[in-house]
Amino acid sequence: MAVPNEAARAYRIDLLFVTLAAFALYAANFDYLIRGDASQYADYIIRSDFHELRLHFGFYAVVWLVQHSLGSVLGLTVPQTMVWVNVVAGAITVGTMYAFSRELLGGRAEALVATLIY
Repeated sequence: MAVPNEAARAYRIDLLFVTLAAFALYAANFDYLIRGDASQYADYIIRSDFHELRLHFGFYAVVWLVQHSLGSVLGLTVPQTMVWVNVVAGAITVGTMYAFSRELLGGRAEALVATLIY
């Protein structure tokens, strides 16, 4: 029988591994090509054009904040910042999916399968 502290430690390690694996997978599969609405979003962010109510207002605000805090320091363009925001958000989403699956399904194996299916 596992000691509760060991089980909690194993859970945290699993969660970290799943999140980092998702981050690596997403980071390895991105490009900086601007397609469709992304070019319009980048233009809004560059111009800080937030005066109209738009569908993705929260995304504009997050990318604008990240661009002006980290992106400019790291020398990233707005499209590159948009990609990295998506990579980080995707990895966090997969980690959250694992945590919810673990809570709802109870077992490690079931949660990993549910996360893989997601």
